[in-house]
Amino acid sequence: MKRFFITSLFLFTFLLGTDSFPEWFLYQGRFPDITVGFSYGSSSEETDAERLYCAYQECYAYGTLYRYQDFDQKHSDYFYIFSPDSLAAIKGKLNQHGRFASNLILRQYIGAFSKKKTLELQKDLISIASLPKPDWISGRPFFQDDTYYYGVGSYPLGGNQNDAWKTAEERAVFTIMTGLAVQFHSVIISGKAEEDDDFEKVMAERLKYRLRNIQVMERYLDRSKSQVLVMVRILKGDVFSPMLKK
Repeated sequence: MKRFFITSLFLFTFLLGTDSFPEWFLYQGRFPDITVGFSYGSSSEETDAERLYCAYQECYAYGTLYRYQDFDQKHSDYFYIFSPDSLAAIKGKLNQHGRFASNLILRQYIGAFSKKKTLELQKDLISIASLPKPDWISGRPFFQDDTYYYGVGSYPLGGNQNDAWKTAEERAVFTIMTGLAVQFHSVIISGKAEEDDDFEKVMAERLKYRLRNIQVMERYLDRSKSQVLVMVRILKGDVFSPMLKK
């Protein structure tokens, strides 16, 4: 029975994924020449890196954020479009300079890629437990300085750590989009009240942007809240939208 418990605990720990990461993953902003790719399903981390490289160079981003007032719930839909020509142009031209397993049992890997043929990246892993919690995870998810817009995205940590990291990264970009939105459209939908036929008011933000040079700055795994967090930034001059009149 004891052996079964130890084995189960061992497997559970590995299913949660790693708690140690290379510097280039946790602090990607220090390495502006790399693109980080994630393997998922039958798709390799190289394929993902090629897509992200194109999308983060320039893409059109669309989305809608619905805010449910009565129940304080949020639901969002968003997607990116980038040129298929840019993907064809970069195919096979990214060089891998780093790789680690986020989950050995599920064979999930994360890689660092660059157009540069030679690039020195440290292979040593940094334990999350040895790091203080960064300030940006406790502040507002959208903020700005004189030069950049910043967005923080988060996602619950489940059995697929790669999926959690990718979703948090996407949400960080979407946070910038919603933080800048100035057009709200009120719609009325039927509320689910037990005693009467009250209606619930929903605020829907419809978003359309052209984004260039999206930069992933930092990542953090918060075991206390079982979630991963990602911070991205975009130069203010690289954000275009009819809502911003530019």
